[in-house]
Amino acid sequence: MPAFHGVNAIKNSPELGTKNGYISVHDTYQHKKYPNIFGVGITADYPVPFTTRVPLGMPKTGYPADEMAKTAAENIVRLIHGRHDLKEKPMGRIPGLCMMDAGKKEVIIISSSLLKPRKFAIMIPNPIYDVSKRAFEKYFLWKIRHGYSRLP
Repeated sequence: MPAFHGVNAIKNSPELGTKNGYISVHDTYQHKKYPNIFGVGITADYPVPFTTRVPLGMPKTGYPADEMAKTAAENIVRLIHGRHDLKEKPMGRIPGLCMMDAGKKEVIIISSSLLKPRKFAIMIPNPIYDVSKRAFEKYFLWKIRHGYSRLP
């Protein structure tokens, strides 16, 4: 996928982010220089661990962003309570769980981790993509509205 660029607010803040507008973070999602700043999802800078002839961007879909945010939130709570045993969850080790729109089709992707080496990875064509996306949206909104954000 083509390389993305972050927001100008990060690009224009000295020492906050990279030249592309991302925040460099540890596996705790804390900024590498300023520990009171966290970055998750598309904001987090995760360099692609391999090179290709065409520059690529690291995919950051909804499920990994959700997992990163949960980890960051737990770490913020730990810091508020004076704890320094922060939880680490490397983005590349987060399971892959995605419904990818592929034009007039949809593909469901399930993998043991976002990056190789993986224990398993499967892509399933989904002929009823519109129905499944709507069902997922209803499920996601239901779990958030009712306080079940820990569910997948």
